[in-house]
Amino acid sequence: MDTIDHSKTPGYYEEIPYPYKKKDELLRIFSDFTIEVHTTADPDFEFQDENGVALIIKNPYGGYDIEIELDAEISLFFAGWHTHYFTYEYDYRQMIETARDIINGIQFVAFLSRNGEWYGSSLEDSPITLDEFLNRWKKGPLPYTDEQIAEIKNADLDFQLRYWHQEGSK
Repeated sequence: MDTIDHSKTPGYYEEIPYPYKKKDELLRIFSDFTIEVHTTADPDFEFQDENGVALIIKNPYGGYDIEIELDAEISLFFAGWHTHYFTYEYDYRQMIETARDIINGIQFVAFLSRNGEWYGSSLEDSPITLDEFLNRWKKGPLPYTDEQIAEIKNADLDFQLRYWHQEGSK
């Protein structure tokens, strides 16, 4: 993978007026992988702005791919989790570092589903249990009560830790 110039300090907030123009740089940075490029002309990508671009970094291990969307905002998706970044150079660099951390096994996704439907997910950097995952919901913006957490735990849940290097983790 290509290297990033880290000479700019945090707080380096030069705006990226056209995020889609970062496509070639990302193709170079992640050139060790097969990458699909999608535009609004492609099925399932019509939602993007006129010049929006989605890059899908194919997982060589057969697991979940990484998707980067360069649109009105910059978004990163992996294994049922996603986040958004502002269109500033510093945030863009943070997105690249997060994608690299996922590829290098430093970060992974804790994924909770119920009856096959997404129920919650988070990006992690150390193993987490279902109890730890659910206890965070007590402290969230819409806190859950102990009774609600107990009800959730008694449901038919599937809790997984999803890694890039996990064969067949789909």
